[in-house]
Amino acid sequence: MTDDKVEVMAWAGDLDARAADRLAELLGTSRASGVRDVVLDLGQVGFVSSAGFGALVAETGAFREAGGDLWLCGFTPQVRAVADLLGLSRVARVHEDRAAALDALGAARMAG
Repeated sequence: MTDDKVEVMAWAGDLDARAADRLAELLGTSRASGVRDVVLDLGQVGFVSSAGFGALVAETGAFREAGGDLWLCGFTPQVRAVADLLGLSRVARVHEDRAAALDALGAARMAG
């Protein structure tokens, strides 16, 4: 791995419009402080609104523009079902759990 900063975050509670704004603010602060990649564990999120999914897609793009990525993991089965219907894994890196996301991040850095 390179020396680029990685941050692991966990989000708990619903990811509705208000929470999506707070999450985007936190992720923006991380990017501004030099964090290249964030592993975002959503295992304690029971509901994601359209605004929440939109924020995840937008933040994925923002991290990629900054030379890193947003690594999503830990979706509950209910949230994962909606994410799959929306095709989230076609635009974002979605992993089963934190360990899988960290492994994929490490492999991507070794390859890249």
